[in-house]
Amino acid sequence: MTTTTTATTIATRAGRGRGAAGESGRGAARDAGREAAREAARGAAREAVARGPVRGAARGPAAAGISVPGLTPAAHGVCEHVLVDCRLRAATELFAHAWDPLVVAALSNGPLRRRALLASTGGMSDKVLTETLRRLLANGLVERRSYPAAPPRVEYGLTPLGASLAAGPLRAMADWTTAHGEELLEAQERATRG
Repeated sequence: MTTTTTATTIATRAGRGRGAAGESGRGAARDAGREAAREAARGAAREAVARGPVRGAARGPAAAGISVPGLTPAAHGVCEHVLVDCRLRAATELFAHAWDPLVVAALSNGPLRRRALLASTGGMSDKVLTETLRRLLANGLVERRSYPAAPPRVEYGLTPLGASLAAGPLRAMADWTTAHGEELLEAQERATRG
């Protein structure tokens, strides 16, 4: 059975897309499916490491056309063989959701209450903010602080890990956007015109 088949089978058994389950049931099934796919990828990576390199085959990030300065085989372990289970992939997933970097940037100036966070991101619905905060909390980038008061007061702020993301990659992206934003917008306009 292939890795993909195994992940699909496990996700199907978990109930992904089946029955009349409520939204939380579908979300749990989706999470179970994702976890099953990750575990299958980890298994494939372990098998690839156990087999060793294929004679004459290119390996590592460079084989996939990816050049990351300072990313040595010792620094990324399994990445040398399979990019699916790589720390690089885990880091790039932080940018996979459009609102995550914006919320991290909004919190980089200090903790905010939910309403202020909604206002500072502009255009984000309450539901999307809830999902975004849950993701950021699960990744250890944001912390939730509640204060005993009437009415209860809750603030969200960056953890040291979240602050390092804001000061590092997000700052670099902001600098790049400042330098090349006009070129990017012009290219997008040319592409939409045909």
